Amino acid sequence: MWVVQHYEGPEIKTIEVGKIYTHGILGSGGRSVSVIINAKKQNIIEGISVDEDDNPTDPGGSFDDNEYSYTGKTMKNKTLDSVKVIYWEGKQHDERYKSDSRYQ
Repeated sequence: MWVVQHYEGPEIKTIEVGKIYTHGILGSGGRSVSVIINAKKQNIIEGISVDEDDNPTDPGGSFDDNEYSYTGKTMKNKTLDSVKVIYWEGKQHDERYKSDSRYQ
């Protein structure tokens, strides 16, 4: 829901949500999750920071040609009603974009 309400761009039809990764010793480096919007490699958003309750707190990084841009305001009128949410293993296990050097 947070991605839908904080990123502007074309209609979001699918969001693939990756595993939450813990960084550093005992989580000292924080936690993050990555997503893919509408199954397009250019719409990968890496490293969205999440708190201890798995709530997103800060935007991650993305490719320059990403179709979506982060907005600091919450667009509460947007919902998940027409969005398919899919669990995604993360780039370490994703074979779809292996030939794209930006994704390595």
